[in-house]
Amino acid sequence: MQVMQSQNAVGFSASLDNKLTFLEDNHGNMPFTLDLSTKMSLQGYQKKLGYLQIAIKYEYADLSSGDFHRYAAEVGYVFTNGALGLMPSVGYGFIGRENRGSTQSWEFGIMPSFLIIPNLKLIVGFVWTERTDLLGQYRFNINTGLQFDIALKDYR
Repeated sequence: MQVMQSQNAVGFSASLDNKLTFLEDNHGNMPFTLDLSTKMSLQGYQKKLGYLQIAIKYEYADLSSGDFHRYAAEVGYVFTNGALGLMPSVGYGFIGRENRGSTQSWEFGIMPSFLIIPNLKLIVGFVWTERTDLLGQYRFNINTGLQFDIALKDYR
């Protein structure tokens, strides 16, 4: 069995927004409001400092003001040190809200990760998302989840 640090792999992740999972907010959302982010990432070969990662993302939230959908693409570089990783990233996507149409939005983030067992990581995302559905405000959130990586055949 190969111990992998995400080089030349496809990753699948799912994470929940920490605030909406555990706390009530001032927008009428109760604790345990579903806000799920999923991602499929393509990960480059491990280099001296880390590896390049590109991803497609989908986020769904069951908000009191109506369903929230965000489709996006992101690029980042994962700096690695043993079982630890740190990825700054930038993304661009579209937000869809009930009765509000679709708008474009930027996203900036940083994601620490920790390899729990081979191919499985704990991930924590610190994300600033342009909420063009809310008059262009940037919203900060923290989400926590798991990422599973599948190694690809090495064709180098």
